[in-house]
Amino acid sequence: MVLSERLKHVALLAGSGNSLADIGCDHGYLGIWLVRNKLFEHVIAMDLREGPLNAARHNVEEEGLSDFIECRLSDGCDKLKKGEAQVLNFAGMGGPLMISLLERNMELTRSMDRLVLQPQSEIPDVRQWLKANGFSIVDEDIVCEDGKFYPMMAAVKGKWDDHGAGDKEAILFGGSLLKKKHPVLKAYLEKNLTQNEDVLARLTAALGAENERMNERITEVEASIADIREALKFYEA
Repeated sequence: MVLSERLKHVALLAGSGNSLADIGCDHGYLGIWLVRNKLFEHVIAMDLREGPLNAARHNVEEEGLSDFIECRLSDGCDKLKKGEAQVLNFAGMGGPLMISLLERNMELTRSMDRLVLQPQSEIPDVRQWLKANGFSIVDEDIVCEDGKFYPMMAAVKGKWDDHGAGDKEAILFGGSLLKKKHPVLKAYLEKNLTQNEDVLARLTAALGAENERMNERITEVEASIADIREALKFYEA
């Protein structure tokens, strides 16, 4: 089975071990790949919706892996018991939903050896949540697939580490990504810098009479540009 680039990099962040719970498993491809490649002995593939879960069951059966992958209907981690898995994977959902599901089962979340998270939005909010709740990001990755950038991270319980990037930059862009001078992050930063500079030029050109909201927006965009330029300095050394 061939995984998308996004899911392959998520899988590699998961590492290896006894059991992994894949929350929002969709068609079950991640769990199948992990078991096929002998990275995990057991996967609990969980989804809120019957349709994707039935598709996952079908795919697992087709691969002959029913003894190793269990498909379970669940809203987030609600049907996962403490001790059933050591790694918790969330991929392909919005950051606020991800945070909500992690918080709803906090005892279970804290019991995990490793969290693997690939939020589709509000990525800095997810990093900030990890820091605030006693987790440290030990590895990060980012891929560009079909023109869209997908940051992802692996976290464990422990003291927050900004990886020498500074706290603000680590939260905004990923400390370990900056430390590694990840080339895809650089492409992401450069694209966002261009976009923000274009927005700033349009706002400035449109600014006529005093407009409080527009001035606020200009200040926000200027701050974003400054943050991106600060992050790009990591690539100059």
